[in-house]
Amino acid sequence: DSVLGIDTMNYAIHVAKKAGCELIAAFVIDTASMDLLLQMRIFVREERDTLEEEMIGKGRRTLETVRMACANKGVKVETLLLKGCLHQVIDQTLRTNHIDFLIIGGWHNTSTRKDTASTERQLLLDTVDCPVLVVKSPRR
Repeated sequence: DSVLGIDTMNYAIHVAKKAGCELIAAFVIDTASMDLLLQMRIFVREERDTLEEEMIGKGRRTLETVRMACANKGVKVETLLLKGCLHQVIDQTLRTNHIDFLIIGGWHNTSTRKDTASTERQLLLDTVDCPVLVVKSPRR
């Protein structure tokens, strides 16, 4: 969807092709934050469930885009649609699948706003046991 997401996907495909390895592409639906918003009564159950369904659709579309791009480049890919707390789900997936290397899209923190996604990405960097490459796109 985003320029950064496309840049990250293309870079990951390039690395996998050069290394001659399989790519595992994951889309994580942050149900932990959705559940927190429900508990705080910011969401009602129907809003939370609707958002999750929308994110499932977005995840499926995104992973299909990755599948097609990999097929075009001759890279073997496995796609995973995951749910939960981002850093915990990714860390568990890395361990379960014996993944050696993680590539993620970059992010920008501003002095006025540090959102949950930025915090989760930082926790991911702090907790995983493998090397992590952060793909940053130039600000446009």
